Amino acid sequence: MSSCSHACVIALAAPGKMTYVFGDLDPQDVEPILQTAELYLTKPDGVLPWAERPLKKGVIARIPPVQ
Repeated sequence: MSSCSHACVIALAAPGKMTYVFGDLDPQDVEPILQTAELYLTKPDGVLPWAERPLKKGVIARIPPVQ
């Protein structure tokens, strides 16, 4: 993902959904990472509003779906 300077990095992506790349994560923060991934699964468009998502910091990119 070319985010080596922001390790630990995760990406949430699915067809037709917004893609999120989170970085500078603490690997010990498993619960907020999993909760954010579970929330992402429930969103038809993949949009994760700041107020709703457990991961508040670390967004490196929010990429619209390729149409």
